[in-house]
Amino acid sequence: MNKEVAILMSTYNGERFLAEQIESLLAQTHVRWRLYIRDDGSTDGTLAILRRYAARDPRILLCDDPKPHRGVRDSFLWLLRHVEEDRYMFCDQDDVWLPEKIAVSLVALPPDEETPALVCTDLKVTDQDLNVTEESMWRANHTADIALRPEFLRVAAMYPGCTMLFNRAARDAVLENDRFPGIIHDQAVSLSVLKAGGSIIPLPQATILYRQHDGNAIGTAASKGYVRRKLASLATVWRENRKYYQTVHSFLGMPLREFLTLKLRHLLKY
Repeated sequence: MNKEVAILMSTYNGERFLAEQIESLLAQTHVRWRLYIRDDGSTDGTLAILRRYAARDPRILLCDDPKPHRGVRDSFLWLLRHVEEDRYMFCDQDDVWLPEKIAVSLVALPPDEETPALVCTDLKVTDQDLNVTEESMWRANHTADIALRPEFLRVAAMYPGCTMLFNRAARDAVLENDRFPGIIHDQAVSLSVLKAGGSIIPLPQATILYRQHDGNAIGTAASKGYVRRKLASLATVWRENRKYYQTVHSFLGMPLREFLTLKLRHLLKY
């Protein structure tokens, strides 16, 4: 499939794992991509690593933003706003992409260019040395069935940004909605596609080594005791669900009764 893909990466003090991630992009079976990188004010060796790779491969581009620090969400949204392409992917600085990640996502993306469309995949969870601790984050979080039903996005965040590939119509839908407070960039994509009546295609295939370490900005709750711990902290669960309802209500106009009904169905799927 001969499609150009814009890979958007936001970096911040990522020298520890950054080269390994970029090497995994260079090893992709689909080679028609450009990596657009916005650094968020790194003070370590991140920029030196980026400049070295940019000099080595013309597909790797460092973006100049006059504002030095935006934070994770706004850094990715700035890239989304300033990069013009037909296909987009988000890339974290500390993971490793499996070689066919781009290719399998492109195959699953519908050919309709006018309708917002989003493909999301499963992940393999690893420790900081890339030893696999969970072959499937979906199964580890007891959400393998839930993840295949995008309507549950109305009651729970489900798809990390690093698993996403989406078309330009989805990007345009995001930019119409990107000023909602408290919504991270990956939620902005999935909820915007949902709101626009677009297609969300979950693939039950792990395409990424999702590295967990002490410097993660956003990690995973994957573990065999995840549901038990959630049930043991009902006050926390209530606060999390109330916050998520406020998010989807502002985004989608979802009535509380509809949220509670769907949330019950969601919980029964665990």
